[in-house]
Amino acid sequence: MDSLTEDASVSSEELTTSNEELQAINEELRSTTEELEAGKEELQSVNEKLVTVNLELSETVTETIKANDDLRNLISSIGIPTVFVDRAMRIKRYTPPAVGIFKLIASDIGRPLLDLNPQMAAATRAAFDTLTLTEREIRTDRGEWYLARVLPYRTVDDQLDGAVITLIDITARKAAEAAARSSE
Repeated sequence: MDSLTEDASVSSEELTTSNEELQAINEELRSTTEELEAGKEELQSVNEKLVTVNLELSETVTETIKANDDLRNLISSIGIPTVFVDRAMRIKRYTPPAVGIFKLIASDIGRPLLDLNPQMAAATRAAFDTLTLTEREIRTDRGEWYLARVLPYRTVDDQLDGAVITLIDITARKAAEAAARSSE
């Protein structure tokens, strides 16, 4: 009987020890679960912020696309030959009317302005030097005359990022001036 009582006592102590260990493990699991819940709440909060930022960015992209479309249509509707160049005086873009004047093609993007027309390159250099509007009369290879108006291209933060060159056809005026000179 003593042996049975002793075995029961040992078993009871082992069960008590196991129970205490299980309670400690259970407490650790509760603590971990609470930490996971807190982490989950933080992730949900961050996710909500990301969704809000994503919506704002999407709206900004949509507005930018609309503004670009408006500008593209405005430039096309005006019909003024225009060439945009960067600080290194390489062609960035141009309007359709400029294509006919200088026989531009898509691969001309990045081409030096000097290759296109040395007179326009000189007017652009002058605009860069003075940081003001520069006007020069230039002649094309086909004998047409244009008033090249070169305005430094400024970014929103007032940094010089190239130039905008607009061309106004003055061929008729030049012909009239030549006719007037020859009649004198």
